[in-house]
Amino acid sequence: MNMKNLIIRSILIMSVYILTQLNLQINYSDIILVLILVFGLLLTYLEDRENHIFNTISNYLFWLVTTFIILLDKKEHIFNIKNIFLVVFIIKTLGVIFTYYKFRRIEVPTTILNKIWVFTLFVYLSELILNSTHGTKNYFFYIGLISSIETFLILFKLRNWQFKVKSILTL
Repeated sequence: MNMKNLIIRSILIMSVYILTQLNLQINYSDIILVLILVFGLLLTYLEDRENHIFNTISNYLFWLVTTFIILLDKKEHIFNIKNIFLVVFIIKTLGVIFTYYKFRRIEVPTTILNKIWVFTLFVYLSELILNSTHGTKNYFFYIGLISSIETFLILFKLRNWQFKVKSILTL
């Protein structure tokens, strides 16, 4: 069992929490937060999650917890149904539940659109940290919605489990 990435991501999450919640007067803390997100993004793209449950769980938890910490720090109303993060989170969670129900797997198939969506999540969070604006909010939402629809279509079409599926068009 490879727990290295779980430990790394736990340290990154604690760093994000410390930088946002403890009000430390650290110069360039916003840039440090974005660099932590860059490191998390690199882990997401470079690690092997196929058949590595700790990598999969740590990836999900890193983005979920980090996003909640940042949104809370920016005084966003996370649990309001109008919040697009909550809507996308619920839809993405339904994909994980459906994958578990159908294939007894906790990870959803990796697609190009899912990777693009993770990048838009990174861009949106970085924008919130650096500018406290929501200019990329719609990109995050609509790409998340489209990638979720594609994931569901792939899950309905797959008969046997496949971790890497480029697109619904390649099945």
